[in-house]
Amino acid sequence: MNGFAAYNILGQVGGAGTSAYNFGITRSDNVIRWDSPVVGGFDGSIAYTKNPSNDEVHCNGVSAPYSTAPCSQNYAHGGTWYGRVRYNDGPLTASLSAFNIQPNGVPSAAQSWTGYRLGAAYTFPIGENGLKVGAVWDNQEIDNFVATASGLTSGKRNAYEVPFTYIFGKSQAYVIYAKANATSNVPDSGATQINVGYDYALTKNAFVGVIFTRLINQSNGTYRPFLTNTSFGPTAPNTGEGSSQVSFDLNYWF
Repeated sequence: MNGFAAYNILGQVGGAGTSAYNFGITRSDNVIRWDSPVVGGFDGSIAYTKNPSNDEVHCNGVSAPYSTAPCSQNYAHGGTWYGRVRYNDGPLTASLSAFNIQPNGVPSAAQSWTGYRLGAAYTFPIGENGLKVGAVWDNQEIDNFVATASGLTSGKRNAYEVPFTYIFGKSQAYVIYAKANATSNVPDSGATQINVGYDYALTKNAFVGVIFTRLINQSNGTYRPFLTNTSFGPTAPNTGEGSSQVSFDLNYWF
């Protein structure tokens, strides 16, 4: 359920009359991936796919901000690579990741999406299982995203997240605060999000929980709730419009 915060704030770039996601509800075909062994608490991963969006958005109908791009040969362009280095040993965890997206079917090599994310967390010896406090910094840049008088220009934005997690018995409670700064050249296009959640372990693999999410857009912000504009969720909000969401969840790990 923590994915609600990552999807809404860290996974979006808002403003410019649209909201673009660095990942979607889709599948990736033919992924080449290598995971390193763990050495001294460190491990890493690197992955590449020519077709990150399966067969759904390789031509006309690609997701924003490329929805108006001309349709080229389906797989003549595009591809996505991803890399991550992680440390996980004792009470301290940390990770650094990066990605670059070149959409399929878009002939202009100038259209690309690059992101970096740095995070760390520390578990304090409080209570039965400790209190885990973290921090995440996310930086993203999309070429040809922001419309200006002289044409499309790059859009950049930074976002931050501070999660608190407390585990006691079979229960877990968490509070997540996230903030996205304004996208470059689009004043007042940032957003703030707060998540408050609780879940309970029915078995080793089954969990039930409830989560409340409050998303507040600035006057030019276009950040959207989870599952917006899909068959599972509502239509997109107007510019500057916020939202509140309550979900009751059952999660089973296979």
